[in-house]
Amino acid sequence: MKSLIKNRNAIFLWISRTVSKFGDSFESLALMYLVYDVTGSALAMSTVMIFSMIPNLLVSPFAGALVDRFNKKTILFISEIVRTITIFMIP
Repeated sequence: MKSLIKNRNAIFLWISRTVSKFGDSFESLALMYLVYDVTGSALAMSTVMIFSMIPNLLVSPFAGALVDRFNKKTILFISEIVRTITIFMIP
């Protein structure tokens, strides 16, 4: 554990994932609020949240092979950029 704390890359990864997870939670709450505010329907809100999980279900089986073939830092960076662009597309 002490060697992990001394590793700057591990600390940077932990901090960046913590910030990312906080952003994920905020994005989910904002999306739920937006859908409910526009439609007034809890059903629409839950439908949007279910459909937002579909990309994870489709990509997960192939993610291991992708990570093994390509640079892990590059994959993390690209996935965070794509997520950021997707979030900014929400009105």
